[in-house]
Amino acid sequence: MDWQASEAIYRDGWNEVEFEQTGNYWMGYINGVKVFEIPAKSINGNKIGYIVLAGTTGYADYLTVQW
Repeated sequence: MDWQASEAIYRDGWNEVEFEQTGNYWMGYINGVKVFEIPAKSINGNKIGYIVLAGTTGYADYLTVQW
């Protein structure tokens, strides 16, 4: 999935990012606004994380995961 701009993203301050699976789809929300829906894929493992691209800054206060 390619990057998409969204008015839901706060330029100043924190952004709340959520992902959920409903049926066979993953949905992504930024600050409560649905920004994508893609077909779910099979994933395996016991770890979770996120990637910060080169030249950017990212922080996470906490991650809440229900598996």
